[in-house]
Amino acid sequence: MPTYPTRIALVALGLLCLTSPVSATATAMNVEISIEPEPAHEGGYKCVAVIRDAANGEVLSAPTITFIKGEEARVTSGLPDGSVVRLTVFVTADGTEARYRTEIRDGDVVQTSQQATIRL
Repeated sequence: MPTYPTRIALVALGLLCLTSPVSATATAMNVEISIEPEPAHEGGYKCVAVIRDAANGEVLSAPTITFIKGEEARVTSGLPDGSVVRLTVFVTADGTEARYRTEIRDGDVVQTSQQATIRL
């Protein structure tokens, strides 16, 4: 069986975030997700979500969370327009699979979301 690096990096391009449900203007955002082992903590992993303005590449937010495999972790970070990005991440206890979900929220309203399951 082939072996693969334990660092996983995903890029979702063109994620559209509306500042309000009926907004005439929208900001296109790129979301980059990386999940990798955190050697300083036994069974630990680190996940970083970099949110960029798709037009100019400016980093709008970069929530980071360190967590233990087998336990779900969440972090929320603000965006310049007042909305927030919520990152939820989980690595299975055996370390073979990772799941993540990002949401861009305006208050209680989810403007956009993405999720993925990755084989490690």
